[in-house]
Amino acid sequence: MDTSTRTDNTLCIVFENDRSEINIDLLINSLKRTTTLIHSVNQDLGLGDDIDIKVKPFKKGSFEINLELVRQACSSLFSPELIGYTSDITTVVQGLFALTGFLQGKRPQKVETHGEQIYIVNESGATTYIDNRTYNTYYNSESIRKQVEDQYKDMGQHPDVTGFRVESGKKKVTIKREEFAALAESAVTNNETPAPHTQTLENVELLILRPSFDKKLPWDFLYDGRKISARVRDETIWDLVNQGESFSKGSHMLVDLEEVRTFDSNYNTYVINKDSYHVLRFKKHLPAQRNTASLFDDSEE
Repeated sequence: MDTSTRTDNTLCIVFENDRSEINIDLLINSLKRTTTLIHSVNQDLGLGDDIDIKVKPFKKGSFEINLELVRQACSSLFSPELIGYTSDITTVVQGLFALTGFLQGKRPQKVETHGEQIYIVNESGATTYIDNRTYNTYYNSESIRKQVEDQYKDMGQHPDVTGFRVESGKKKVTIKREEFAALAESAVTNNETPAPHTQTLENVELLILRPSFDKKLPWDFLYDGRKISARVRDETIWDLVNQGESFSKGSHMLVDLEEVRTFDSNYNTYVINKDSYHVLRFKKHLPAQRNTASLFDDSEE
């Protein structure tokens, strides 16, 4: 369908590839997810009427599906306040793919309301305006976010799909294949704090600066050229302390160290703080090497 003749109540989804064909599973799943998304957006907008979705004839070239939305309610079909009802739905659905493609699964740097538009600065510093209904629908509905993510996930499993387009009226959104993987991941929303990033560093040697024999208090160590504090979670070390093992300043410990980086919304990145380190497994105590020779050794060679 020529974009110049496409109406605002028609939503076109295009799977870009080198052949005028598509995997049947992808087609079925895509149609199911798209129609579910349309109905979900219809409910989210809260206008109340059901929508019939009709498939228009296919065109040659990249595999293209045109979905025409038809309002079922006849009694109020010509009410002035409901004119453009279906075009509102296609605007939001098309906008959801535009928004996810713009954010690339990352938290925006800045969001401002400008009338009926939302001004957004993404992580890379690029800017755009999104219809406020689209923005609110995306961030207020976990199920809608998942439907969009699953659409990208399905396409990512079919290597012959080189890109994806969603068109409504004269608006067009294009998603490249290399973007599918990032967009299939659960997006970080403005209303939630990203989960901490945790990693276990194995066989780390720590220089003891200040031991602590209170289980509730951390020890101070020198690690990788910097001072850190870490709580010891391995009970083995307390057994050694009770047996008389001397953990003193200047000795070393071989351990598996847990590092937890938490998200700082002020800097829009993950940071290390005073509670980031924990000794998960104690492996070996390396006592400090001390020179016991007398400074006034009078013995003759």
